[in-house]
Amino acid sequence: MVTIGLEPPDWPGHRAGQHLDVRLTAEDGYAAERSYSIASAPGEPLAITVERLENGEVSTYLTEELQAGDELEAATSAADTIAPGRLGSRVEVPAGVAERILSKAQCLRARARSTLAA
Repeated sequence: MVTIGLEPPDWPGHRAGQHLDVRLTAEDGYAAERSYSIASAPGEPLAITVERLENGEVSTYLTEELQAGDELEAATSAADTIAPGRLGSRVEVPAGVAERILSKAQCLRARARSTLAA
């Protein structure tokens, strides 16, 4: 797995649970698009964590060929969010792909730090 930091212009911020759709377009017009969970906590610089899949068109490019300064075509959906809540007595159990678990762990860590600081 590789965590990739991104610096999109005019980024409005993100919430835990959001994903980023990344599209790669070849010179001949062929396009492949995949969704990746945002792996950084809200308020932190945008990052996605990508697991290279065997025969994965997009994951192979992102983990093996992408270089610092390269540009990506990406979009996010406000509909793909987890409702915010207060850090308290509830137990949150993330499930699913590793990228989503890492994203939720980053969010919980950031919320715990801000609660302790208050």
